[in-house]
Amino acid sequence: MLFNSFSFLLFFPLVILLFYLIRQSSYPKLVLITASVFFILYSSPFSLLIISVISILNYFIGIQIDKKENPDKIQIYFILGIFINISNLFFFKYFNFFISNINNLSDVLGLIQKLPQLNLILPLGISFYTFSALSYLIDVKLENISAERNLTSFVSYIFFFPKLLAGPIERAQSFLPQINEAKGISTSNFSEGAKLIIWGLFQKLVVADRIAIYVNSVDPHYHSGKTILLSSVLYTFQVYADFSGYTDIARGLAKTLGFNLMENFKRPLFSVSITEFWRRWHISLSSWVNEYIYNPLTLQLRDYGKKGIILALFISFVIVGIWHGATWTFVLFGIIQGIIISIELLSLKWRRKIFKKTPSYLTIILGLLFSFSTITLSLILFRASSIEQASDIIKMIFNPVGKIYYGSAAFILYSLFGILIILLRDIFVEFKGHDIFIIPSRFFIIRSFLYGVLLILIMLVGVFDGSQFIYFQF
Repeated sequence: MLFNSFSFLLFFPLVILLFYLIRQSSYPKLVLITASVFFILYSSPFSLLIISVISILNYFIGIQIDKKENPDKIQIYFILGIFINISNLFFFKYFNFFISNINNLSDVLGLIQKLPQLNLILPLGISFYTFSALSYLIDVKLENISAERNLTSFVSYIFFFPKLLAGPIERAQSFLPQINEAKGISTSNFSEGAKLIIWGLFQKLVVADRIAIYVNSVDPHYHSGKTILLSSVLYTFQVYADFSGYTDIARGLAKTLGFNLMENFKRPLFSVSITEFWRRWHISLSSWVNEYIYNPLTLQLRDYGKKGIILALFISFVIVGIWHGATWTFVLFGIIQGIIISIELLSLKWRRKIFKKTPSYLTIILGLLFSFSTITLSLILFRASSIEQASDIIKMIFNPVGKIYYGSAAFILYSLFGILIILLRDIFVEFKGHDIFIIPSRFFIIRSFLYGVLLILIMLVGVFDGSQFIYFQF
């Protein structure tokens, strides 16, 4: 069930109504679980089975780890929990990729026998809830949190439908207390949540899906390098608007029910380096990798100085790449990010010396251009079916011959208009610290007037084809 579908438009108001009417004791958690079960069941009964098994196993393993009786026994349970979560993710998401590469190696070695691939269904949100479960077990093991004894609370944490399909990847230490203290719906939360939902829908329906019409129509076999360049630039805005839009809708849905999901984007297109970009883009993933992979690795490799840090960076970003998908294009995506950030780290002192002699505005402009260009080229790997195809596309971009295809005049007008609004809002939040869509006034209608305008724009210009959010495939 997609957030931008008619079925969800019927589903969520019923959830709000039930959540509003049932406010006593543990009932709100039961409403959340029921709503989440229906949400998953509507899309994939098989996914409900998998996530249920994983949730129950993590619940009981977490309690065993938290008993603190026998260190050896605790370690065994901890390893078992990590193994179960990673094995589940590997089997459904990476098994066929692994088998495919084994078979390719067999061809190179001249072996006739091939291993069969399985016709697997990727469970909904598996990359996101797996990382939530892993962080929960690690935090219990490190005694950052106590194991959750209430099964309905723990299941609500894993199942929570607004964040299930594409995050944010919430940590138990910040979200479980909210589950246990659920108090129902308030006017202020409902208002704030509705605004987030409207803004998210604008990004998705007016900007991302509008750009997608053009990007999907561009074929490297039939269009010029100039057209490929334009579509690549627009694809960067599409991915940003699509994923940021999803996150804002998810945060808005959660907020209307009284829950706070973490901010997943902080104006990443204003980054002046790739290092800064990953502090602003998909924050729940980058911070997860930083806390549970990069920091422990740098601690283990501290005797190797900068070499240890570089190795930790590479491992961390290869994992980021693989997390996105089971293809070599995503592995290469992670490697490229690791290389660039390593170069930025090693050249930091040298760059600071240059920056002192360079006008600040020029430094910012060059940094913005470098960051945007690098991410735009990197995202080609998201769409390419192979590294070879990505290489061919990049060659075409750097050899921009032929005429440029712009699509229809309506596309140009609506897309540029949507991108401009997103950039203007980001500029005001970044540099002024306030939302340009909120008019200062003691009257609610006046304060929310521009959000009403956004809603009208969504109805008039939005693309209502029920298209899937890009990050659902990850």
